[in-house]
Amino acid sequence: MEFFYDKGTDENSDLIDSSNLDKVISAILDSYGRYKDSLNDDERVVLKAILLMEAITSKTLKNKIPLLMPSEESLNLAFEGGENFDAGRAINIAKELVRRKILYEQPGNTKTFATSAVSGDQAEIDTIKKNISENTKTLSLIENPKFMADGFAFSAAQKLRFKFINVTINNITVKLNRLTDEDEDFHIKGVICFARNEDEQIKMREKIKEILPNERYHKIVLINAAVNFLGVEKFERWLDYSANAEYWRTKDKKLSEQVE
Repeated sequence: MEFFYDKGTDENSDLIDSSNLDKVISAILDSYGRYKDSLNDDERVVLKAILLMEAITSKTLKNKIPLLMPSEESLNLAFEGGENFDAGRAINIAKELVRRKILYEQPGNTKTFATSAVSGDQAEIDTIKKNISENTKTLSLIENPKFMADGFAFSAAQKLRFKFINVTINNITVKLNRLTDEDEDFHIKGVICFARNEDEQIKMREKIKEILPNERYHKIVLINAAVNFLGVEKFERWLDYSANAEYWRTKDKKLSEQVE
């Protein structure tokens, strides 16, 4: 591990501006130099391991090897039997680094840890993040496959039998009316109701109460996923990597694809 870092950085560079490496790997590894002084020894070891996995994975974007991805499973394997690292301790440390905004959890089929700012201009990234937050509607979130990667999953058989669409408080009536206006076929039609916050959750609950007695909708299945709304924490994580991706898009397209 130390060899990889030493060979990739200029002598006495302290892991800042790792010019001997390509831009993607350099940006990832530079995160260590920025945060190491605020970490204890065990936190430094865990952060190094995650950054190394992330750097290696960044070079195999099309054929990611699960064992090398910075996931919880990989961390457990990497620190299994290590001194001071009981079962699950490395994961707990990684989650603490997420809480401190040094890392974030990247959703997907396999949830992974990733460096949060990727050595970007944090002030500019924060501005981008603020703009995205102010202009993002719940509808755009539920239509974003990356944000909804850990959402509802239906089997092939269920997809053949059911026709479900995602709705929010702002479009549920329009979507329901379109469903009922369609010609009937073998599909069982339904909507999955989402809410971004408690206010939308309350409004959705009242809207469903209003809809249920209406005979026009009696053949439509309603799934009230607003009971567990999309969540502030998840939205914050999504904002982090969306802002980083936008920041790097005009500076380094490859790095933008890595953090997006």
